[in-house]
Amino acid sequence: MNRSPRENGAAALQDVFGAKTKVEVLRRVGELAALVEQVEREVRALPEEEEPDHLLEHLPQIRTFTESLLLAGSVPMENIQRQASREAIYSLRSCAAALRRNGKAEPRIPEEAAQVLIGDVRRIMEDVIAGDFERGLKVFLLDRLRAVETALLNIRVTGYPGVEIALDALTSGALRQTEGGTKERSRVGEMLSRLWSSVTGAAEGTQALSATAAQTIQTIQAITGN
Repeated sequence: MNRSPRENGAAALQDVFGAKTKVEVLRRVGELAALVEQVEREVRALPEEEEPDHLLEHLPQIRTFTESLLLAGSVPMENIQRQASREAIYSLRSCAAALRRNGKAEPRIPEEAAQVLIGDVRRIMEDVIAGDFERGLKVFLLDRLRAVETALLNIRVTGYPGVEIALDALTSGALRQTEGGTKERSRVGEMLSRLWSSVTGAAEGTQALSATAAQTIQTIQAITGN
């Protein structure tokens, strides 16, 4: 975070996260904290020769940093910056390198591609608004599509996993909300296929698709009947 030390933390984080409100900042801090927990789980599952305990030596400091973000509204930026030490950042990079060595690399979506995808999501949302879907289904689709949009806006923090989770919630819910053989399911399936095609086209390294992504593919296939 290359910010003025005396700048109010809340204002700085709204800019960093691309958030419009303090509530959005808090939600994204929560997503960041969840990502830290995910890193710990995956690192602890590595072989002993990778020395997971050593890799996670600075985990308490990283947790303290994410917790400090929750107090951003009442402290200057310099107080937050002190928590992001070089040692903690180096520790995270070491964890990432160890995970890659053990086949844990994940797809990534460059920020430029994420901006294009946000446009795709918004066009699908416009199609949903203009469509004659049953009201409950329309509300559900718009809510879940906004979650995908938020994940893409927050790509610098949550990376590909955040998008993947939002897509899984969208597709699995759409399968429950529609009935097989109906016009609504067919149209929803077409929209989801279009969105998934855009995401996989933008992602780099999709050969490393996780179990969640594989489940998303299966769900879309169940909706479309393909």
